[in-house]
Amino acid sequence: MISDSEQIKALSSSVKSFRLELYDQIIKDGCSEEVFNALTAQLPKESDEECWLFLSYAISAAQKRFKKKQKANQALKEKEPAEGSISEENFPETFCKLEVAKKIDFLADISPDSLPKLAVQAPDLLEKEGNPSVCAAIIKTFAKNWPPQRLDQFSARLLSPHLSTRLASLDSLISRSPQMLTESLPKLLTSDDPRTRAMAIRGLACIDMEEAVNHLDFFLSSPEPDEKIAALKNCFILPFEEIKPILMKFISGENDPNLLQSA
Repeated sequence: MISDSEQIKALSSSVKSFRLELYDQIIKDGCSEEVFNALTAQLPKESDEECWLFLSYAISAAQKRFKKKQKANQALKEKEPAEGSISEENFPETFCKLEVAKKIDFLADISPDSLPKLAVQAPDLLEKEGNPSVCAAIIKTFAKNWPPQRLDQFSARLLSPHLSTRLASLDSLISRSPQMLTESLPKLLTSDDPRTRAMAIRGLACIDMEEAVNHLDFFLSSPEPDEKIAALKNCFILPFEEIKPILMKFISGENDPNLLQSA
């Protein structure tokens, strides 16, 4: 997890996908009180509707984690059933009745042991869900256990107008079936969003490493700092021996100390 100062800095990023990435991380992993205070201060400033929704969910998720920690510190407390322990039978019915924010919380509370059996129901839930933020949460929650015969649901959403859904689908196919990215890669690799482009390069690397390195080299030569940041994140994921020459080239020609530190 990135440091508190880096998380707070990411809140003011002009790149929507960077902010979505931060909010998603906090929903999954929580945050410090310092970052939580920064999140609440950011809420009235967040002008993008999709980001505002995920920021709201992140604040709610962080609050729940703080409350759980307080309860855990109580010496005497009657033992309660573990949150997220849901039967396969009542899962769809329970989920569909919830409001949007509650659906996000519900998904976040599902125990890891329950994910494989509940994932069988996930494709149908995704088809019925109309809220793009919830769609993204469904994909991210169940991606590892998604039925293989239904992975085409991800490829169908690779060019979604909703960034959170698009990124969730892209990330899932990179790990589950990168060959299914082939048709959409040309558009993804030229996306205006730097994180989408960076993730598309990761997907391309699973198919053609040499071509992926060429794209990464071009990405690192961008005059835009945000694009360089997104490209550098790939350098921590792709095999070092493959990207070492272009990384050395970047370091020798870059003047921004913050970017050099990231490299």
